[in-house]
This record gives sequence, structure tokens and C-alpha cells, in this order.
Amino acid sequence: MRPALLAPLLAAAPAFADADLTARYLAAAEAMRAPLSTMFAACAPGLPPLPGRLGDDATDAAQACVIEGALERHGRDYAEALVAEAEAFAESAFVSLTSMAALVGPTTSDERTLAIVRECGVPEASQGAPAGRYMAAHMQAMLACM
Repeated sequence: MRPALLAPLLAAAPAFADADLTARYLAAAEAMRAPLSTMFAACAPGLPPLPGRLGDDATDAAQACVIEGALERHGRDYAEALVAEAEAFAESAFVSLTSMAALVGPTTSDERTLAIVRECGVPEASQGAPAGRYMAAHMQAMLACM
């Protein structure tokens, strides 16, 4: 193949990799449903089941913004670490909200990541998402899970 023909393909490769990172991050966020369901069933058995989908279009956009921000500000290795931590977190088992918080990885809890999360509007988007509405509606019962 001629080098001139390869140039557009090579130029597009980072965008495909970025889309893959974003897709993995969003999938990890939704995968949190399983460990959360297990924890809530154990510590607050009267709670209704979690909604079928935790996020929505607004949370997806905000979380995609986090990956874009991590890539732009701190590079691919940082964004990869953030995604890997999210994936590992989603596969974790925890028995309380406190034990869940203790499992948050160093890149996820890094002030640089938290600044991007705030700038991308993740907290605001999360409040209107199915998981946010669920937690607001059942906060009293969830206190048993602290």
C-alpha cells in the first residue's frame, strides 16, 4: 500500500482508540449494577431492585467527557489507568458503601481526575440518571449499607 493511502488510516487510529477507551469506561459504569445489587440485597434486603440501566444519555456524555479530558490533559497512559481502575472496580465485591469507597483506585481519586469529573458535570448528570434517582428515593434505607 502506498504511504499516501496509509496516512488517513494512521491519523484515524487514535480516534478509534479513544472511542474504545470511552466505550470501556461506560461499560464499566453500567457493570457496577451487579456488585451494587449484591451489596444492597445483603445490607438492605427490603430495597427494590436497581433500575435496569444505571446511567442515561447525560451521564454517558459526562463520562465520555472525563475520558476526553484525561486524554487531553494527562495522556493516554493516565486515561488507560482510569479505565482499568473503573473496570477493576466494577468487578469488585464489597459489603458496604464504606468498603466500596475504600476500593477506589489512585487515578480515579487523583485531584486531577476529580477536577475533570466536576468540569464535565458528572455529579449533576448523575443526579438525574436512573441510579441517582433510585438512590435519592431510597437514601434512608441505604443508610443500613454504610
